[in-house]
Amino acid sequence: MPAIQPGQKAPAVSGDSVLYQLKNQTHDIHTELENTLNLLELKSPAAYQKLLCSFAALYQTLEPLVYERPEWQQLQDLQPERKLPWLETDLGFYGLSLPAPHFTVQLSGWQEVLGAVYVMEGSTLGGQLISRHLQTLGITPETGGRFFSGYQGRTGARWKQTRQLLESQCTDSDRMVQGARRTFEFFYRGLA
Repeated sequence: MPAIQPGQKAPAVSGDSVLYQLKNQTHDIHTELENTLNLLELKSPAAYQKLLCSFAALYQTLEPLVYERPEWQQLQDLQPERKLPWLETDLGFYGLSLPAPHFTVQLSGWQEVLGAVYVMEGSTLGGQLISRHLQTLGITPETGGRFFSGYQGRTGARWKQTRQLLESQCTDSDRMVQGARRTFEFFYRGLA
């Protein structure tokens, strides 16, 4: 099904809103990932640096699948920022280089890519809490904590923009949920 053009309304999705479906139908894997990582208990700089390397390896695989889609040409004002440069900044602060990617994920089509966007952009919300925890360890956006600080003061506005993107582009909520679940599973394989 073709992407919805800016200003054009998406066909109605049966049932609850797509955001409600995404949240509820990914709750199990999302909670399992959060509980396994337990990032608010992170205390060691070495463990934090290892975590950054793991995220960087994952984003090297994921971002090209998401950001190199032709649909973004018509949606540039809604396109999220890439996260890999934030990770590169943090790795550079610690004198580390980008690790090689070791996992793959398959996203079949635009709707699944939008599911991945839900996961990636949603993580910037939780990143705010993690960033505050990291600051208690002396890790700030300027001292190796750029990735988890995300959009910083713009996080709420960026999440609203992401919600608008997902709602306006949804033509198949099941495929979008499938893409979100695949993305959570990808992060689980690479981080747990």
